Formats: sequence, structure tokens, C-alpha cells
Amino acid sequence: MISKYFSYFFFSLLLCFSPLQNNVAQTYQAGVFLGASNYVGDLVPGMVALNETHTAVGAYGQVGLHPYLSVRFTAMYGKISGNDSNHSKPQLKARNLSLHSSILEGSFQFMGHLLGGKRSFDPYVFAGIAGFHFNPKARYEGEWIDLQP
Repeated sequence: MISKYFSYFFFSLLLCFSPLQNNVAQTYQAGVFLGASNYVGDLVPGMVALNETHTAVGAYGQVGLHPYLSVRFTAMYGKISGNDSNHSKPQLKARNLSLHSSILEGSFQFMGHLLGGKRSFDPYVFAGIAGFHFNPKARYEGEWIDLQP
């Protein structure tokens, strides 16, 4: 099933970088980013459990189709986890629940540049579609079990 999503990803990426009109000068942009991902919920005390912080990565490609219009594709990957062992309350430690999941997200956007995209200040509006895939799992009797069969 994930291979289907990767097929959509690469097809969308090809569309982003293929010339749609020969008479329009295109500008290309690409970038990567690195950050952190965290689960927020009842399996972590407070807002962030530093020992449950994971690396998140992403990349984007953008093609200018017109001075006032461009398309952008973004892909991101991260991981979340939580564990009752992080709590100081005995009743939560006794509950002994845990969770982890990888998250894969992709988006395709049209961006309208209000000033033509040729200035250092470039306000824009955008609309698009995004999707994500995740499969949360919990540890039960020493094995990781899918929570969404």
C-alpha cells in the first residue's frame, strides 16, 4: 500500500519539474529541513517528553509557472512515541501502555504570489491537497501490535 503512495509522490514530483508551457520562464526552488517530532497525549507527562523526541526530515520542490503562480510539492517524515514509564504517577506506570508510529506526509500546492514573486517581500496565498500515512503500534507481551488492523 505504501508503494502506491510513493508512486503518487514520484508522479507528482515529475509534474512539478516538467515544463508545462514552453513560453513561460520557470524558476525552480528546492530545499530540505531538519526538525523534531513529538507525541502529545496521555502517554507523556506534560507537553513534551524529551526522551520521546525524534528527528523529523523533509524536502520540497517548487516550480514557478508564471510570475504570479507556482506549484510546490512537500514530503515529510517523522516518528512519534509515548510510554507510561515516563510518568511519575504509580497508577500510570502500572497501566504500562506505550505507542510508536512513523508518519509520512506529502502535499501538493498551488501558490499565488500577490506581488509577482520578484521582490524580497513576497506575500502569497496557497491552496492544495495533503495526505499522510501512519500506523500506530503498542507493545503487548513483548511484541509490537498494530492498533489499526
